[in-house]
Amino acid sequence: MAFATREYKRLLKTEAMLMTDIEAKGTSPRDRAACARALDTILERKRIMRMKPKPKDVDVSKLPHRARVQRSTPGRPNFTIPKPTEPERIS
Repeated sequence: MAFATREYKRLLKTEAMLMTDIEAKGTSPRDRAACARALDTILERKRIMRMKPKPKDVDVSKLPHRARVQRSTPGRPNFTIPKPTEPERIS
């Protein structure tokens, strides 16, 4: 990896330590949740340091009407199912 500053290497070591803590058998669920939150923060900081932040959510209300997806009504599909036809009889 070309990008290896001291701070980035420190984040990688911390990430590895958190992963071992999460995967350890004796870790309580409360500690795993705390490690998962810390790991999420570390992953976000790694993205920022690589200058590749997470993409923002798309605001659907600002899209033009024709770009919106037509949703089906609950319980009914968006397509029509053709009725089965009887096979032709050869006489």
